[in-house]
Amino acid sequence: MTMQTQDQIRSAWNAIAPRFDEFTTPMSQEFADQTLLRVPVGPGIQFLDVACGSGALAIPAARRGAQVTAVDLAQTMIERLAARAGAEGLDNVEPAVMDAESLEFSDDTFDVTTSLNGVSLLPNLKAGLREAVRVTKPGGQVMIAAFGPLPRVEFISFLFGALKASARVQAAGGPATTAVPIGRHQSVQKRVGCRRADRRPDRVQHVGDDLPLC
Repeated sequence: MTMQTQDQIRSAWNAIAPRFDEFTTPMSQEFADQTLLRVPVGPGIQFLDVACGSGALAIPAARRGAQVTAVDLAQTMIERLAARAGAEGLDNVEPAVMDAESLEFSDDTFDVTTSLNGVSLLPNLKAGLREAVRVTKPGGQVMIAAFGPLPRVEFISFLFGALKASARVQAAGGPATTAVPIGRHQSVQKRVGCRRADRRPDRVQHVGDDLPLC
């Protein structure tokens, strides 16, 4: 990823963050509980949420007592997440601005690394997955919840359209506000167990769920 492209992506997500936080995050939290049933979450668990947005997965994980680190490329998303955590009195959430394709953590740091419709949207998906595995402890788990096949999640094209429009407006020096239509979501979750030897997962489990969102 070039720095210019990264800046454009960051600007686009920053631009849509207020609407995203208002509409998309509460809706995503409705099925975060179901998602978190697939990984260990609770006191003593070091939990990383990558490309966290404004906390759809990080906040429910923190409610369960995990020590949550949540990272996103967009400063505005992180600010919204911090506000949500503060409003609930959650002091076990550590938000940070960070590139998911180049995480600033040592190897083997987290017990569980997750992403809810975040890593799956990265320009370099392989880099994002590689980094998620790298920072996860041997025997830990990586779970990526992703949009399903595009024909079944037509609203994703509207999301990408909003991001592109935001980037164009930002490049022109103006504000950008966009509403994203939401239809039906197919969650394709990948749960990955990690081993140390070659930084490759020792197993991958695919789980699919049809989740009506409206």
